[in-house]
Amino acid sequence: MPSWDYPLHVNVLSVLSTVVSWGAGTILFYLISPWLAAGYLLLCMAVVILSLKFRCSYCCYYGKRCATGLGLMSPLFFRKGDPSGFSDKRNILTVALPSFGALLLPLAGGVLGSIVSFSWVLMIVAVIYFLVAIPPGFALQKNVYCKRCAQGKLGCPSYRMMQGGKLE
Repeated sequence: MPSWDYPLHVNVLSVLSTVVSWGAGTILFYLISPWLAAGYLLLCMAVVILSLKFRCSYCCYYGKRCATGLGLMSPLFFRKGDPSGFSDKRNILTVALPSFGALLLPLAGGVLGSIVSFSWVLMIVAVIYFLVAIPPGFALQKNVYCKRCAQGKLGCPSYRMMQGGKLE
């Protein structure tokens, strides 16, 4: 069984990866419109709040240091939920849709923004966004976060997919 608490360096890596990704997405949207950048930042904040409520409060890491560090934050805002709720499809989708939006919208914004009004700067930032957000995020999840996750062994669709399984 993996250790219940993740080492601090994994939390630092997770937060740094998220901040770099969301920062690059914000810059990309800012190049199109400051209003889009503000909306994107609101979406990113919503992802954190939704994660705390609909994932972290049901996780075995509630009140403990998980890969993201959000397990320690969740008790500050939400009561512990029934652990069976971790795999509840409504809870998963409530977080997954905005999370994938925060991940993929900057790419769509960069492509569409360049089509509407071509800009090399926008294209370069879109490529940089892809390079700092997509491959590292999936690599870290598969090779660091999920690899030692106790919740994955208890039941987690993301863990199952990272192990070559399918969503049910």
